[in-house]
Amino acid sequence: MYKAIGPFGKEFALKIPKTEDIMATMDVKIINSFKSESELWMRLEHVNIVTLHSGKTEPLPHMAMELMEGCNLKELMKNHNLTVGEAVHIMRQVLKGLSFSPVKKPSSR
Repeated sequence: MYKAIGPFGKEFALKIPKTEDIMATMDVKIINSFKSESELWMRLEHVNIVTLHSGKTEPLPHMAMELMEGCNLKELMKNHNLTVGEAVHIMRQVLKGLSFSPVKKPSSR
């Protein structure tokens, strides 16, 4: 995951496949996996899920998504003694995001 700057100076998070060799990102399995992940993620619209702005496979597989400032949960727990109330609040938000299921849009027939 990388912090990137897009058009008009807007910051976003850039996800690319984690590989030892950049040429490995040309592997058909990696490309198909990234494509499937981005197609699913584009259907997820929920306050507790990071918004995916775009997912492309060329020139390299990559996803551009909403940039969330701050630290991850592991770092938060390492650097801060959470109260029971804080822990419950965080877990509720995580579980709401994890339990979200996108509604399939009806076909236009």
